[in-house]
Amino acid sequence: MRAAHHLVGRSKCDEMPDVVEREAVARSEPVAGQELTDAQWEHIRPVMPGGKGVGRPRADDRQVLNGILHVVRNGWRWRDAPPQYASRATRHRRFLDWQEHGAWESIWTAFLATLDPQERQRCMEAYRRSAAGRPRLK
Repeated sequence: MRAAHHLVGRSKCDEMPDVVEREAVARSEPVAGQELTDAQWEHIRPVMPGGKGVGRPRADDRQVLNGILHVVRNGWRWRDAPPQYASRATRHRRFLDWQEHGAWESIWTAFLATLDPQERQRCMEAYRRSAAGRPRLK
């Protein structure tokens, strides 16, 4: 278990899940502070690309984005995000589609704009570490 002094000055964006978070994930519950707020979603929603409208009903963009943000904020593998955020294949495929079509940058920028400056910096660093493919702590 981590000592409390390790958490001083840290945010949810640069911490690996602690015991409570891992237990919440195991129970398929949202992790406190990791869900998009209604205000954040209202800011991000206008930049979200639309679905194709054919085939199987599309997984909810907000839930999928919450799952993607879990992965990015925490340095998790795609399969480690809680299952209520759509399947790992859906999260990964949607992330790749959004990147390929240039939407991810707009989504990420809109999300960052909803954060205070310190939290924004921490999330940007977590994303950089994630994008760099650095090994994750277990």
